[in-house]
Amino acid sequence: MVNNTITDKEAAIEAIQRGQCMLQNLDHSLRKDREVMLAAVQQDGVTLRYASEDLCADREVVLAAVQQNGWALGYASEDLCADREVVIAAVQQNGNALRYASEDLCADRELVLTAVQQNGDALLAASGDLCADRELVLTAVQQNGDALVAASEDLRADREVILAAVQQNGGALGYASEDLRADREVVLAAVQQNGRALHYASGDLRADHEVVLTAVRQNVTALCCASEDLRADREVVIAAVRENGDALEYASEDLRADRETVLAAVRQTGWALQFADDNLRADREVVLAAVRQAGWAMQYASKGLRADREVVIAAVQQDVRALQFADATLRQDERFVAELADICPLGIVWCFKPKVTSAETALRAMRSKVGLLLLAKQAKVSLLGNPCLMKELLLSAMEQGCLEDTLRILIAKKKQGILDALRTVMAWYGAEVSPDLLTNARSADRLCELVSGTIVSESCWGPAQCSSTK
Repeated sequence: MVNNTITDKEAAIEAIQRGQCMLQNLDHSLRKDREVMLAAVQQDGVTLRYASEDLCADREVVLAAVQQNGWALGYASEDLCADREVVIAAVQQNGNALRYASEDLCADRELVLTAVQQNGDALLAASGDLCADRELVLTAVQQNGDALVAASEDLRADREVILAAVQQNGGALGYASEDLRADREVVLAAVQQNGRALHYASGDLRADHEVVLTAVRQNVTALCCASEDLRADREVVIAAVRENGDALEYASEDLRADRETVLAAVRQTGWALQFADDNLRADREVVLAAVRQAGWAMQYASKGLRADREVVIAAVQQDVRALQFADATLRQDERFVAELADICPLGIVWCFKPKVTSAETALRAMRSKVGLLLLAKQAKVSLLGNPCLMKELLLSAMEQGCLEDTLRILIAKKKQGILDALRTVMAWYGAEVSPDLLTNARSADRLCELVSGTIVSESCWGPAQCSSTK
């Protein structure tokens, strides 16, 4: 095992300064070296965690560490956590470092003010008296509304403080006094910043048309916090679903059965069809609107519409994978599959369980690279064992630049009928395929060279010979 431990002091400092060395790679004696540790903390302050006890009590080393990363104060000695200059340097870099300061410094107004100016959350570490200091708390909540959680009870009932907090973070409304959560201006300010703050509003305001409309326009999921009456209000719900159709989930039962509301929802996101009333999931216009926006929404359509050709084609055009939700009888209808293959060749792979059996459908699939490769993988041996179809498959693969991949798939199937068809096609062109090329898929590159150098696009037999593929 190679030993990567660095033992030379100069080499260690140079590697640290280049950012090419971690302290774990240093010999233990070097981790106790003042110059080495000073170089390390100047690059990454929290590496102070690896320093010796003596160095964690070294003022210059710790100052360098906290200036680079305030969190390093958590590894400093108790005496240095009570050193005002060191702690000020730490909170200027990261206000939350105040949590590691001594009790006396957490009661130092100037120092705490410096901390909350950098990060309002630092108020959580301040002394109880300072959490009742109006100016200091205002500074904290203006920087981070959530700092309100640490404010005194009196200040959580102070209108100006609460307004400042919710304007920065609407969710801070949850820490406000009950009276202010019933204050219309305060709640409007909160939901303008974060619609979900409606959750903390009084019952009366959750039934206020303007407040709820403001909330859902900011965040449609706020609809779930609205009163029952407003979740049945057409204007409010339509405003919500036009922003995000999934808001239909929170609408009243009546509105989930309202055609105009549901149409607005599924046009925004087809997935909203899952929240619609059963009658509307059987409504052709509604379902068509949904699957044109999101093909997979077809899984929520009625059984009858999952057997509707136009609906299925619309869904597959949007997302080919939607075909798996089509009615089984439709997926096994070769006339429908032939029609679908013109629009989306890839779609046919979902249609037949287990294999493609029609030469006509197979030829249509060859029109796309993906359809061709999936055909090579899924078609029945009886189909791919037809030399005429095999020739068309190889020509299509050459045209679409996927001949080697196609041959690899065919060889991997290890079906004698398919390999015989491949030999027959090559024989038509006067070429012989050695057995070793057909026994291992890894030989596909060599077989590809042989095929591409032999087959030409012109027909090499009479028109009657391969009429089965026409």
